[in-house]
Amino acid sequence: MSFLFEEVIKKPLSLSLGFIKGKRATKLPVVLTQQEIIFLKCALRSIIYPLDYFMAVVCD
Repeated sequence: MSFLFEEVIKKPLSLSLGFIKGKRATKLPVVLTQQEIIFLKCALRSIIYPLDYFMAVVCD
């Protein structure tokens, strides 16, 4: 609601609701190694056969 008034309507919010801004997350994105991606593709190959065209990985 605060964003709506301040950024869209361009008027000050008449109520002082005492909004507190949220903290940004400090989590890093998960990145898989090439070996983990190959393992994942091989595991999915048996489940998702129609997408086999996109999984050009030789599985043992």
